[in-house]
Amino acid sequence: MLKKQKKNLEAKTFGNFTMLYENQVVKYSRTKSEELMAYLIYKKGSSTKTKELISVLWGEHADSSRYGSSLRNLIVDIKHTMNELEIQDFFITEYNNFRINPDVIKCDYYDFLDGDSNAIKNFAGEFMSQYSWAEDVVVFLEQKALTK
Repeated sequence: MLKKQKKNLEAKTFGNFTMLYENQVVKYSRTKSEELMAYLIYKKGSSTKTKELISVLWGEHADSSRYGSSLRNLIVDIKHTMNELEIQDFFITEYNNFRINPDVIKCDYYDFLDGDSNAIKNFAGEFMSQYSWAEDVVVFLEQKALTK
């Protein structure tokens, strides 16, 4: 089941972020849900705490008490979307920890990090361009591409 899912679940991170399931764009009911998912994909399975997500999504001066319920709404939206698409074992939530399972998604960024020559060739200096937090990643990827 998870192998089949990996064939059908894909994240495109070079340029603007897009997540596809069975070649259809995954649509969430809240706009920030996609950014939250993009950030977790960038983290490649590392657990991320509530405070970090709030800072990334609403700015470093955002506080948990004010934005905690907004984050919970995004979590519910993502869970609902994953359930509707019958995507399992991908979006993982534990108390104050959120992550994705990178083993069940195809991702150009992961391929790039693994040294895949096609992924390196396809990187044109843009990474999740619509998100300001991703700007620093571009420098890292450009340096990595030069050493390949």
